[in-house]
Amino acid sequence: MRTSRIQYLIYTLGFLDLLGVSLILPLILPRVKNLGVSHFAAGAITSIYGAIQLFSSPAVGRWSDMWGRRPVILVCLFATAVSYVVLGASQSLYIIIIGRVIAGIFKHSQTLCRALLADVTPSEDRSRVFGTFNATSSMGFIVGPMLGGHLSELKDGFFLVCNLGAAIFLVDFGKRHILSVSFLSE
Repeated sequence: MRTSRIQYLIYTLGFLDLLGVSLILPLILPRVKNLGVSHFAAGAITSIYGAIQLFSSPAVGRWSDMWGRRPVILVCLFATAVSYVVLGASQSLYIIIIGRVIAGIFKHSQTLCRALLADVTPSEDRSRVFGTFNATSSMGFIVGPMLGGHLSELKDGFFLVCNLGAAIFLVDFGKRHILSVSFLSE
């Protein structure tokens, strides 16, 4: 029973993680384009997040091995929430870039959740557990862009969606911090 409770928590984190990150996907490119940059520059700015993730992922993985999954996930969730607040408050291209750089460095919740699942799941159950995690996370990625697109049509929609994304990461942070204390001690 203990493992299934941990797995449920991690599935929820995965869903909320991709819900939060995908909320802003339909909004970033138009936001950057509205600041008057070329299509190429807008695409490059939008790609900053993924490019930085490519290089920061090994470091975050090492940190989680050295300092433990729990503290690294907590730092990553909090920093990602901050990046969304920065993005939501952005009125200039430079602030958007700063927000995306912060997210690129710290938004590694999916990888860290998979590492946690590997830590708490017997090897014979990992295929099923990882499949469930991927499916649950994907549901968040399906819902997020639709919800973000809908909410962006409201007054101050971009600000609202970015702050909703930040709130989701803070809920993830709180859920991970409060609920996991009794499950995982590191």
